Amino acid sequence: MICNRRLCQIGVRLRMKFMVGICTCDRLPLLRSLLRHLCEIRLDSLASAQVEILVVDNKPTGEVATLCRDLARAMPVPLHFVEERRRGISYARDRAVVEALERDADFLCFIDDDDRPELDWLVDLARRQGSTGVDIVVGNRVYVEDAANFDKPDAGEPDPRTRNETKIWKSNGLPNLLSTCNVLISRNILERLACEGPVFDPLFGLMGGEDADFFMRARGMGADIARADRSLVRKRVWLERATVRGVMRRKFRSGCSEGHLVRRYVNGGQRLRWFAAIGGRFLRSGGALFAGLFAASKRGKALSKLAWCCGAVFGYAGGNYRYYEQSPEIVQP
Repeated sequence: MICNRRLCQIGVRLRMKFMVGICTCDRLPLLRSLLRHLCEIRLDSLASAQVEILVVDNKPTGEVATLCRDLARAMPVPLHFVEERRRGISYARDRAVVEALERDADFLCFIDDDDRPELDWLVDLARRQGSTGVDIVVGNRVYVEDAANFDKPDAGEPDPRTRNETKIWKSNGLPNLLSTCNVLISRNILERLACEGPVFDPLFGLMGGEDADFFMRARGMGADIARADRSLVRKRVWLERATVRGVMRRKFRSGCSEGHLVRRYVNGGQRLRWFAAIGGRFLRSGGALFAGLFAASKRGKALSKLAWCCGAVFGYAGGNYRYYEQSPEIVQP
């Protein structure tokens, strides 16, 4: 009897289905580079029938559809394509959720179109989920400045797989470095969230922060979250975003998103401490800006911190910064 039960459990485990969701918007060269990379995906103990890839095009022109048709034959796993014409990352991610549930996926894994995952990143996510039984597994990521090393695993960079696990939550209860650029989400939590409305809130669609809001609501439903340090994706540091203006815009966007999260989920003393921290950061940054008038490096850093503070207050007051509607698209791989 014990043996039969064990065999039954193994059989259920072998039938687990994983959907890899990739949301893209007007970045065809990046998507092409990623999909070609995924043609070499390593499945190890996973069968090819257990893994499927889904591309969600959030600005359809027909080019992404053609690309997916052309590369489908080279893929070791099924490659699907759908369009989501409502503009915003939240709508695109929700379309991936709907497709994953309709295609009977047990887990949905998100990666970004400008990611370069290790070829066994999905296996490491699945292995971590199997050993913990949690609803959500968050993988690791590292930023690469040198474009020449982007496609070279661990080239010229410390191996983040050796690091201890980072704390999942900040002291005020908000997510700490949690992101959907490398995450595995169970069908159970997706279905429960979908019963209450969009899994990813459209409010954050053009502002960003939809992933942090998702983690907060999932946690409120009792979802367990674990990190998989060995599951690694590399992300490029884009020069277009490294200018003072670019950094300020991104910091303002980040602060705006956190302001909305604080307004929704942080109460009492924690909220007061958050405001106090913003006030302190604002004063220190203002002082640093004045002292660094003749030092460009200090001036840029101070301006970025001031931008975050302004964004945080703007977001808390209900403002919505449509960053991705204004941001120039990065199209070079």
